Amino acid sequence: MQHIASPILIEQIELAKTVSLFSFVRQTNFLFLFALFPCNWQFNDDLLLFLLKMKVLAICAILLVALLQAVTASVFSQLQFIKIVSPASGATVQAGDNMTIKYTMQPLILDHVAFGEALSLNVKFHSRSGNKKQQLLTTIAPKCPVTAKESKYVTYTRQWKVPANTKPGSYAVEFNESFRTRGGTFTATETVKIHIID
Repeated sequence: MQHIASPILIEQIELAKTVSLFSFVRQTNFLFLFALFPCNWQFNDDLLLFLLKMKVLAICAILLVALLQAVTASVFSQLQFIKIVSPASGATVQAGDNMTIKYTMQPLILDHVAFGEALSLNVKFHSRSGNKKQQLLTTIAPKCPVTAKESKYVTYTRQWKVPANTKPGSYAVEFNESFRTRGGTFTATETVKIHIID
């Protein structure tokens, strides 16, 4: 004989499932929600569901910003608004010769969006061991031009003479950028590995 549950019993079972679900959510998310919204609210199910949705939206926004930064970094290397053209990684320069320092500025408005601007750039010369930067030997350029145009790329070039007494070996050219975005002022560094020969 088949037993058919009454509507009241079914309603009680569904209510029990709902209560169990929200009890679990409260246990796993209460501390996060309390930290995010510090107050003396009495959480009900509708409010808790709303806060959980806000949590998901916040996580999505953070991931989107991270993705945007990653895309920008892939285009402009480790610097934010500057792309290094020269020296190239692994370049060989003879002691006493000129080395070309060349870089390109990102437009102030790219794809109809103003991401920010570079404030300053300096270039330094270090000794190197493998992939690790060592002692600072000299400052190649303490203050490089970083003026950018609204919708065009701008390239700057200068020559630096490698000291004739530089010993053959591994060296690093370090680019230090200070830049400003809507989030504040930050710094970024990119190191280019070069080799000096006799």
